[in-house]
Amino acid sequence: MASPLRTTGRHLRRLSLVVYFALVVGGLLWGGCFFLNRPQTEPNRILDYFALILRGIADYDDVFEQFPPPCFVDDAGRPLFSWRFRVLTLLTSSKLDFYTNERWDGPHNAEWAKFAPLCYCFLSRMDTPEARNTNVMAICGPDTAFDDKKMLRIAELPTDTILIVEVRDSGVHWMECGDLDTRNIPQAIGKRGGIAGSVADEFCVGFADGQVWLMRSDVPFDLLSRFFTISGSRDADRDERLTPYMLRTRRHRDFPVRQQGD
Repeated sequence: MASPLRTTGRHLRRLSLVVYFALVVGGLLWGGCFFLNRPQTEPNRILDYFALILRGIADYDDVFEQFPPPCFVDDAGRPLFSWRFRVLTLLTSSKLDFYTNERWDGPHNAEWAKFAPLCYCFLSRMDTPEARNTNVMAICGPDTAFDDKKMLRIAELPTDTILIVEVRDSGVHWMECGDLDTRNIPQAIGKRGGIAGSVADEFCVGFADGQVWLMRSDVPFDLLSRFFTISGSRDADRDERLTPYMLRTRRHRDFPVRQQGD
């Protein structure tokens, strides 16, 4: 029989800064609403979502002493649910149980699947079938932060490594396993199912140091993709190469501070 896993009191104490941040900016209200305490343009709103997600990833790393896998699997290697679901269970105060040995659309976890948290599903209208599809995907594959063949810590990553990107028309439920693999990612910005923003000429990316950058869509894909991998981001300089295409930045104030090269 599947057994529920609740966030423990110890974990809640360690996550207090995350919860505080969520409350300060208005809270990740269960039911899929994210209210901000000041008027927001669309890019600013998405920057805040990305900053919160990156802080959640860092907190998973802190609590479990490893980077989250892109897809959680059962003992037979069958996919269960995405890293997005596991991170959200740390960021919310929902009393819903979640089952770590059950698929995302299983009889118990399906209660979560009914919702569309705006930190992941910010481009979809609630009255469409795509409302619960994710607009945030990880960069995964060999030599990436989300390399499922390695067990990494976030402190081991070069600070310039891109972890997550904004996507449009993903066709993937936010709880479902599915991200952008470097081996088959669309080789251009703005393509359906690939990296694409809420407006045609800009998109968001999140880095391993907690920085969120709103980027111009005319950044060459070959240049951006250098920062998808650990080796590539170690050999390239984000500030030198990508700053000309950066429009604005955001960073969670409680994200662990590291120096380049740590």
